[in-house]
Amino acid sequence: MFQNYRNILRYRVYADLKSEVARHYLGFLWWIIEPLLYLGVFYFVFGMILSRGDSGFVSFLLIGLIVWKWFDSSVRGCSTAILMNRGVIQQVYVPKYLFPLICIASNSIKFAIVFTLFILLYTFIKQPPHPTYFALPIIILTQALLITGCGLVLCAIVPLIPDTKILIDNFMTLLFFMSGIFFKLDSAPQELQWLLELNPAAVLITLYRDILISNHWPNPMDIMYIVCLSIGLIFIGLYQLHIHDRNYAKIVS
Repeated sequence: MFQNYRNILRYRVYADLKSEVARHYLGFLWWIIEPLLYLGVFYFVFGMILSRGDSGFVSFLLIGLIVWKWFDSSVRGCSTAILMNRGVIQQVYVPKYLFPLICIASNSIKFAIVFTLFILLYTFIKQPPHPTYFALPIIILTQALLITGCGLVLCAIVPLIPDTKILIDNFMTLLFFMSGIFFKLDSAPQELQWLLELNPAAVLITLYRDILISNHWPNPMDIMYIVCLSIGLIFIGLYQLHIHDRNYAKIVS
């Protein structure tokens, strides 16, 4: 079934990326510049004003921001994927799961470019590659699973209850500050650590840092936790999209 729509997926991803590049003078360079701007702002606040940063704080912060950006952009984009494609939905039948997959694929390509560039610069300037880097594809695939699960669920819900988009935006802002982007999870108050460790985004960011900064192999239990959570979300999302599949054209009109 999916193979029948693979060309549509490929074309839409290409068209979305091309359109995004064409809208800006600097084109795809903004994919690289944007996380650097975030880095500059947050390093100024946390590293200089609050004196939280040490010599490795830049790479510590940049890893968190790059990983978060992929998660945040994909989840927010998926939440409105059906609404943004209401014109297509009202004209021709397309399985609704395609729309969040297009969003995820587009953001994944941007992440791949930025993250690859970061790895090259990091290994050249900071430290040479370590055998633990071989675990990176596992962590990246784990994050892709999580993004897909969250994206499918939110894509199915928002057209049915549009007000949830406001809740999602506020929740993602809260999650941004609870994901350990600016701090290590074990530096948080003891009574709050268990709550932070339930946050899959925080766990993922820690896994990336364990590999790249500490040169530690990732904790298999952390990976298993995120994979199981993601698979559950994927099934829920696909089920919701399936039962409302024929109704979305009326709902978004």
